[in-house]
Amino acid sequence: MDMKTIFRAFGPDFKKNHLAEPFDSIHIYPLMCKLLGVTPEPHNGSLAVTQEMLVQHEHNEQQQPGAETQKTFPLQKIAFGLGIVTGVLAVLCVASVIYTVIRRKKKQRADQMSKSGPIGPAQF
Repeated sequence: MDMKTIFRAFGPDFKKNHLAEPFDSIHIYPLMCKLLGVTPEPHNGSLAVTQEMLVQHEHNEQQQPGAETQKTFPLQKIAFGLGIVTGVLAVLCVASVIYTVIRRKKKQRADQMSKSGPIGPAQF
Protein backbone atom coordinates (compact mmCIF):
# COMPACT_ATOMS: atom_id res chain seq x y z
CA MET A 1 0.00 0.00 0.00
CA ASP A 2 1.45 3.37 -1.05
CA MET A 3 0.84 6.53 0.87
CA LYS A 4 -0.36 9.41 -1.29
CA THR A 5 0.39 13.06 -0.75
CA ILE A 6 -1.91 15.94 -1.65
CA PHE A 7 -0.26 18.89 -3.34
CA ARG A 8 -2.39 22.00 -3.65
CA ALA A 9 -1.05 25.21 -5.11
CA PHE A 10 -2.59 28.48 -6.21
CA GLY A 11 -1.33 31.90 -7.13
CA PRO A 12 -0.39 33.96 -10.16
CA ASP A 13 2.12 31.38 -11.43
CA PHE A 14 -0.25 28.40 -11.28
CA LYS A 15 -3.03 27.48 -13.71
CA LYS A 16 -6.52 27.83 -12.26
CA ASN A 17 -8.55 24.66 -11.64
CA HIS A 18 -5.72 22.48 -12.97
CA LEU A 19 -5.72 18.87 -11.86
CA ALA A 20 -2.29 17.29 -12.31
CA GLU A 21 -1.41 13.64 -12.57
CA PRO A 22 0.06 12.13 -9.38
CA PHE A 23 3.77 12.76 -8.91
CA ASP A 24 6.47 12.07 -6.33
CA SER A 25 7.24 14.79 -3.80
CA ILE A 26 10.88 14.98 -4.98
CA HIS A 27 9.62 17.03 -7.94
CA ILE A 28 8.37 19.85 -5.68
CA TYR A 29 11.91 21.12 -4.93
CA PRO A 30 12.75 22.16 -8.52
CA LEU A 31 9.29 23.72 -8.84
CA MET A 32 9.78 25.84 -5.71
CA CYS A 33 13.26 26.87 -6.84
CA LYS A 34 11.85 28.03 -10.17
CA LEU A 35 9.06 30.00 -8.49
CA LEU A 36 11.48 31.63 -6.04
CA GLY A 37 14.04 32.37 -8.74
CA VAL A 38 16.86 30.53 -6.99
CA THR A 39 19.35 28.10 -8.49
CA PRO A 40 18.61 24.61 -7.19
CA GLU A 41 21.26 22.42 -5.63
CA PRO A 42 21.75 18.93 -7.12
CA HIS A 43 18.59 16.88 -6.64
CA ASN A 44 16.68 13.89 -7.98
CA GLY A 45 13.52 15.78 -8.97
CA SER A 46 12.57 17.10 -12.38
CA LEU A 47 10.85 20.36 -13.24
CA ALA A 48 9.40 18.71 -16.34
CA VAL A 49 7.02 16.71 -14.12
CA THR A 50 5.46 19.81 -12.51
CA GLN A 51 5.94 22.33 -15.35
CA GLU A 52 2.42 21.68 -16.67
CA MET A 53 0.92 23.26 -13.52
CA LEU A 54 2.47 26.63 -14.27
CA VAL A 55 1.04 29.43 -16.35
CA GLN A 56 3.34 30.21 -19.25
CA HIS A 57 4.39 33.86 -18.87
CA GLU A 58 5.62 35.56 -21.99
CA HIS A 59 8.68 37.63 -21.11
CA ASN A 60 10.68 39.50 -23.70
CA GLU A 61 13.58 39.59 -21.27
CA GLN A 62 15.65 36.60 -20.25
CA GLN A 63 14.54 36.82 -16.64
CA GLN A 64 13.74 34.04 -14.23
CA PRO A 65 10.26 34.17 -12.72
CA GLY A 66 10.42 35.67 -9.28
CA ALA A 67 13.76 37.42 -9.86
CA GLU A 68 12.18 40.89 -9.69
CA THR A 69 10.25 39.93 -6.57
CA GLN A 70 13.43 38.52 -5.09
CA LYS A 71 15.17 41.89 -5.56
CA THR A 72 12.33 44.10 -4.33
CA PHE A 73 11.34 41.98 -1.32
CA PRO A 74 14.45 42.89 0.77
CA LEU A 75 13.92 46.56 -0.13
CA GLN A 76 10.35 46.31 1.12
CA LYS A 77 11.60 44.81 4.38
CA ILE A 78 14.16 47.59 4.78
CA ALA A 79 11.57 50.31 4.05
CA PHE A 80 9.12 48.74 6.50
CA GLY A 81 11.81 48.52 9.20
CA LEU A 82 12.88 52.12 8.67
CA GLY A 83 9.25 53.21 8.86
CA ILE A 84 8.82 51.45 12.19
CA VAL A 85 12.04 52.94 13.59
CA THR A 86 11.00 56.42 12.43
CA GLY A 87 7.58 56.02 14.03
CA VAL A 88 9.05 54.88 17.34
CA LEU A 89 11.53 57.76 17.36
CA ALA A 90 8.75 60.26 16.60
CA VAL A 91 6.64 58.93 19.49
CA LEU A 92 9.63 59.09 21.85
CA CYS A 93 10.39 62.65 20.74
CA VAL A 94 6.81 63.81 21.32
CA ALA A 95 6.69 62.06 24.70
CA SER A 96 9.98 63.67 25.70
CA VAL A 97 8.76 67.16 24.74
CA ILE A 98 5.49 66.68 26.61
CA TYR A 99 7.35 65.42 29.70
CA THR A 100 9.72 68.42 29.60
CA VAL A 101 6.86 70.91 29.22
CA ILE A 102 4.92 69.39 32.13
CA ARG A 103 8.04 69.30 34.33
CA ARG A 104 8.81 72.98 33.58
CA LYS A 105 5.24 74.06 34.34
CA LYS A 106 5.31 72.21 37.66
CA LYS A 107 8.63 73.83 38.52
CA GLN A 108 7.27 77.30 37.60
CA ARG A 109 4.23 76.74 39.83
CA ALA A 110 6.44 75.57 42.67
CA ASP A 111 8.68 78.65 42.27
CA GLN A 112 5.64 80.97 42.23
CA MET A 113 4.23 79.27 45.30
CA SER A 114 7.49 79.60 47.21
CA LYS A 115 7.83 83.31 46.29
CA SER A 116 4.27 84.21 47.22
CA GLY A 117 4.35 82.43 50.52
CA PRO A 118 1.83 80.06 52.05
CA ILE A 119 -1.73 80.25 50.88
CA GLY A 120 -4.05 81.55 53.54
CA PRO A 121 -7.83 81.23 53.76
CA ALA A 122 -8.32 84.70 52.22
CA GLN A 123 -6.06 83.95 49.27
CA PHE A 124 -7.65 80.61 48.48
